[in-house]
Amino acid sequence: MPRDVVVVRDGPLADYVVQVVMYLSSGSEEVEIVGRGRYIHRAVNVFNVVRERLSETLKVNSVEIGSEQRGRRRVPYIKIRITQSP
Repeated sequence: MPRDVVVVRDGPLADYVVQVVMYLSSGSEEVEIVGRGRYIHRAVNVFNVVRERLSETLKVNSVEIGSEQRGRRRVPYIKIRITQSP
């Protein structure tokens, strides 16, 4: 299934929210919001703002929490996969 990925870092929160909303409104089947390390809470904030805007049509497909090896370090991550119902 094709999907668009928004990786949340230290940019303005509104930019990530707009990016997610644009993907959903352009007909994307699934959008994945990803936060790694210290940006996990920002990814959750992006999801919460999107949920406030699209609450009636937003569906959470899955939430994945884990860690991955990056060089010599393990970095935690969260992946929130969402779709918009018609």
